[in-house]
Amino acid sequence: MKAFTVIFYVLLLTLTIQNSCQTTNSTNDKFHPGINNYLVPVNSKGAYVGEFAKESPSSQEVISISNDLSGLFEIDSRGRLKLKKDKEAVPEDDVFKYELTIDINGMEKKIVVVEDVFLSNKVVAHRGAWKNTGTSQNSMGSLKNAIKTGSAWSELDIWLSADRVPVLSHDAVIGGINIEESPIKEIKKLALANGEFVPTLEECLDLIMTQNKTRIFIEIKPSAISPERTILLAKETVNLVHSKKAQGWVKYISFDINSLIAVMEQDPFAEAAYLGSDKTIEELHDLNFWGVDFNRGMFENNDNLVDDAHELGMTVNVWTVNDPQTMQHLLDLGVDFITTDQPEILLSMIAQQQD
Repeated sequence: MKAFTVIFYVLLLTLTIQNSCQTTNSTNDKFHPGINNYLVPVNSKGAYVGEFAKESPSSQEVISISNDLSGLFEIDSRGRLKLKKDKEAVPEDDVFKYELTIDINGMEKKIVVVEDVFLSNKVVAHRGAWKNTGTSQNSMGSLKNAIKTGSAWSELDIWLSADRVPVLSHDAVIGGINIEESPIKEIKKLALANGEFVPTLEECLDLIMTQNKTRIFIEIKPSAISPERTILLAKETVNLVHSKKAQGWVKYISFDINSLIAVMEQDPFAEAAYLGSDKTIEELHDLNFWGVDFNRGMFENNDNLVDDAHELGMTVNVWTVNDPQTMQHLLDLGVDFITTDQPEILLSMIAQQQD
């Protein structure tokens, strides 16, 4: 009887371990990068939206839409997402984002595509619009102000809490609390200006997805604990963006090149720009970077940087520019974005030039 009991529990333990492994593998297998574009052209019947990732270039995917409450979308004969030939996205409607469930070889992937009426004024509000608004950097208030001012983008900085929650802050230590060594419940007690508290990245994603004018650059801060923790932050960030279905609003930047490579390995369609100055444009292009995000000093003696990047199909952002003279010089060079603590100044300059 004892021998039977021992055998029974051994078998039970073996089945438990196998089921656990199968569950883990199934979960990992279900992460699908999605589509290479989440922006829907407006006022254009039958417009093409994007293509889904393939397991390999030669693989044959069977793709279908299993849920589309809008009734606007279809998968064409080439497996691409597009609007139906008699349908169009109309920006005057109240609805501007659409959740779709896509079946890819029997695996479901939920995505949100958004009408593309995002601003294109080149203005990136550095840590949100805070300098002249009475709000704190990297706060919900500064993000709201970036949207309110009409900035095309808002940059924000993130760290990983001790319990693996991406949190907004420029510095590793805020209010005497080390973010990487503290749980989120302690970090959330840190008071900011205007009665606010330190926000999580999830809260910011929830806010940014309520509109389709302003998008965000998420800066992944290098961990003070270990390079591995920086990579963990990158992966947790991609997972969070996908779980919130916020890909259409997000791009990634960092001084840690390996974290951005990790982002692109996890989601080949993610678009990243490098903040450092130790890599050439050609090297970054070969690593499939979407753009460069260089300090303004790099453009003082090399006006060719912009053209060199554009020739390779890369975007150019410049940080952090607050004086009008430098702003104008960079605009004349044709940069794609300018990161500034004073977005209202740059917005005014651009508006005057467009009149």
